[in-house]
Amino acid sequence: MQSVNELNRSARSASSYQKIQQIAANVKAISLVDALKVGSIWTESSKTDKSVDVGHVDQAFVCYLIPGITCSNWTEKCLASCFGDSVTGTYTLKSKASQMAMARRTALALYYSAEFTQRAVSDLLSKIKPGTRIVSVRLNGTSDYTFGGVRFAIRQALRNVGVDCVFYEYTKNWNLVHNLEPYFTDDSGTKSVQVFFSLSAHEHVSTEAIKLALSKGINVAVPILVPKSKTYQKPLWWKGFPSIDGDKHDYLPAHPKGVIILLGYKNQSKTAAQSATGFIQPVESGV
Repeated sequence: MQSVNELNRSARSASSYQKIQQIAANVKAISLVDALKVGSIWTESSKTDKSVDVGHVDQAFVCYLIPGITCSNWTEKCLASCFGDSVTGTYTLKSKASQMAMARRTALALYYSAEFTQRAVSDLLSKIKPGTRIVSVRLNGTSDYTFGGVRFAIRQALRNVGVDCVFYEYTKNWNLVHNLEPYFTDDSGTKSVQVFFSLSAHEHVSTEAIKLALSKGINVAVPILVPKSKTYQKPLWWKGFPSIDGDKHDYLPAHPKGVIILLGYKNQSKTAAQSATGFIQPVESGV
């Protein structure tokens, strides 16, 4: 019997494979000298800013790599969405600068791991503000990658300057649902990377798998298409499972355990809604 991951992979188109292979070839051709020209390994976003605003952490950081070649369990629509163009389904980023930055980070992560680790640590330390005591770090902003010894190096470097660090990640690797606890074991042997599953529409994830994840205290993030109304509130239940509004902040460890995290799809155009079919869940399907 095929696993969830195998079923999702079998649904990919030949054209998508070709595009990913071409992108992978382009990234592999980037030299170390060129890759090190990346401005920073780390980025801040409106969602990470919200985590700081609500007081969960002092600072929050995320790393964006090129999807597809850094996540083995990608599906058609989630890939297009991560690339920033889920409307047309073309695998392009919104600016040349974004494309180059992601390509350089990805080249470092995949082919120059020692240099990636060194830059990840030094870039992060350079961004730590006076008075910071705890930060959150997501290495997989648009990827689903293991990263070797990076987390251990980051944790040690931050401890040396009196800063605590919380790692957490979304993943589409549903085989992890069979783990006993909702954590990745990092390279130091510590179960310190909290895992949250990501569920797009039309993926071969059974209700039983979702139920198993939630019963273990593992949250499941679900992107939904929501109405334009500013007064709209996300439902408290999704397909019979308790749910919460995941757009208030991105600090996933602060959410209640064993719930569905509903994430609103922001592009409200008719074209966007139509093309997002297969990635975004209609909100009425979950009530």
